[in-house]
Amino acid sequence: MIADKAGGLSESEEDSLAVALDRRLERAGYEPVYFPPEDHQHGEAAAPAPVRSEKVGRNEPCPCGSGKKYKKCCGA
Repeated sequence: MIADKAGGLSESEEDSLAVALDRRLERAGYEPVYFPPEDHQHGEAAAPAPVRSEKVGRNEPCPCGSGKKYKKCCGA
């Protein structure tokens, strides 16, 4: 597909070009054209967003819902 427009690239060059074009589109705030976002494997590991929750006291009920104290359940 890109090779027709780019003038006879090899398959690996075509893939590299497609990934590079998609990266530029994403940086500019657009959706990627050649690969869906979950298909990008260009070395940038997406760090999961940190989950912020209130700290549970050892003698408080466990947040898992078991009814046990946290220190005897999930806090062990």
